Formats: sequence, C-alpha cells, structure tokens
Amino acid sequence: MVLSHPSLLVVDEIGYIPIRQTGAMLFFQLMSRRYERSSTVLTSNKSFDEWGDILGDEVMAAALIDRVLHHCHIVNIRGNSYRMRHHTEVWKAMHPDGSSDFDEEGGLN
Repeated sequence: MVLSHPSLLVVDEIGYIPIRQTGAMLFFQLMSRRYERSSTVLTSNKSFDEWGDILGDEVMAAALIDRVLHHCHIVNIRGNSYRMRHHTEVWKAMHPDGSSDFDEEGGLN
C-alpha cells in the first residue's frame, strides 16, 4: 500500500462525506500499517464520539481511535471559520436590510 510509506500523511476532513464499509476498512488498515511507523495528521470537525457513525462500525472506530490517541498531540481549534470571514461583506451587500447569518468577526450565527 503506497500511502503507508510517506513519512507524513495528512487526512483532511474526516467525516465530511460518508464512508462506505469498504472505505472504512481500508482506512483502518492504512492507519494500522502507519501506527508507530510514520506521522499522520488527521483533521475533522467531528468528535471521536461520532467516529463510529462515520465509519459505520463502533468496534472498528474504537480500535482506530485507540491507535490514533496512543502517540498523539490533539490540537482543538475553536472559533469562527477562517474561510467564512471573507464572505461577511458579500452577505451584507446581498442583505441590505441588515439580516445576516454572520457575526461581526465573520462567523456563522
């Protein structure tokens, strides 16, 4: 498996789209092969509690989380979306009546 060899692998937006059972099993195998051999960065806006739903298997999710958390550094970022801050002015121009889904810092209300 080629993805098991890079010294760093970045997997962005876990849980953004549904993962079929086959994909979840392949992802688990990939992470198992990389475990304690290579660095991996995982990003997600989903909590670990939701990974069973994302992967479609609570037991596999628990085993994957166990491997991921064993030698990890968790960076939990809270706050307004960096991408959405650029859209605040556009939204205000489209809604001159003052109705807005964005707060003053560009985050969604």
